[in-house]
Order: sequence, then structure tokens, then C-alpha cells
Amino acid sequence: MSPPPQPIANVAHRSISVGEVRLHVAEAGAGPVVVLLHGFPELWYSWRHQLQAIADAGYHAVAPDLRGYGDSDAPQPVEAYRMIELIEDVRGLLDALGAERAVLVGHDWGARIAWHTAQRHPERIIALAALGVPPTPREPQRPTDMIRRFAAGAFNFALYFNSQESLRPNSRPIPAIRCAASSTRSPETRRPNSFRTCLQPNPQTVEH
Repeated sequence: MSPPPQPIANVAHRSISVGEVRLHVAEAGAGPVVVLLHGFPELWYSWRHQLQAIADAGYHAVAPDLRGYGDSDAPQPVEAYRMIELIEDVRGLLDALGAERAVLVGHDWGARIAWHTAQRHPERIIALAALGVPPTPREPQRPTDMIRRFAAGAFNFALYFNSQESLRPNSRPIPAIRCAASSTRSPETRRPNSFRTCLQPNPQTVEH
């Protein structure tokens, strides 16, 4: 077992009420607010290297655990994770920080939240940086239908976590996810085509 991560110097932690939920945040520095929104399946820790750099540049860097992640509240209803709820969490965080306006930086799923927050509350956003996800209009079909077509029968984590299978006690999607993660190892330890091989359609693929 790996040892727990050591505390990061000059990064403070607290829990902040943003309305319906409380979010755990990591923060550093003082000045104009820069909010860093992580992706899936990440935490504030994804921004550990950027927090101090942004603080050193004269800003108040704030990296929350999004609702349902890490030490933030995790409401039970699926409806509690609609995009509108996530947008309002960001707005509520700015209110709690006393920031009329802020810079938003998002990665992956956090980038999608950042785009939509800027669209809904443009008066609160000074600038936006989206990493890995371009702005996309609302699609005419369900996102899961699009993902299912893209996956073409292979395991897909988004489809899995939208299935009843994921809610069963002792449910174990881990083999496919672990297999996918193994493909990120260094070239010296990675098996050739491990990512492609482990995600091929197979009889154990969950139907959605």
C-alpha cells in the first residue's frame, strides 16, 4: 500500500457551504480568485502543482472537490448531479468567497462545467480556460445514446456508472477500469496495445 500523500506547503483546506451542499476546497494565495475545476475521476489534488504557482503570481487559487467527490457532500438523488446543480455550486462558491467575478479553469468534466457556468453567469466570469473539452451546444439526443454509439460494445465508464449494475452491492467494474489504467504505465512496464485489448467487446460487457 502506498503511503498517504504528504500535506502540501502553503495549501489550506476548509469546507464551504455553497447552498445545497458543502464543498471541500484547497486554496492558496490572496488576490483575484481563480477557481480550478477537476475532471473525472479526480479531486482537488489534480491541481496541486498549479495552486502554488497561481498563488505566487498574485491570485487566490481555489480548487474544490466537486459535489459527490472527495470530502465534499454527496447527495443521493441522481438528479442532484444535473449540470444546473453543478453550475450553481460554482456560483455559490464565488458568493461564499466574496468574489463578484473570477477566472474559471476546468479540466475534462470540469471544463464542461466551466463552459456552462460562463454561459449561464457571464457577469461572474473574468476569463475561462478549458483544458481538453471545447464548447459544445446541447445535443438533440441523450448523451448516453451518443456514448453508446461511440463505444460500439466496448466497456465505457460513463455508461457503466449510468447503469443499474453499478448500484448493486459489491459491484465490480474494476477489472476493465484497472486494465485501462494499466495502459498509462511507463513504456518499460506497459504491455503492447494493453488499452486497446482490454476494451474490446466481450461477453461480460454491461448492456445499457
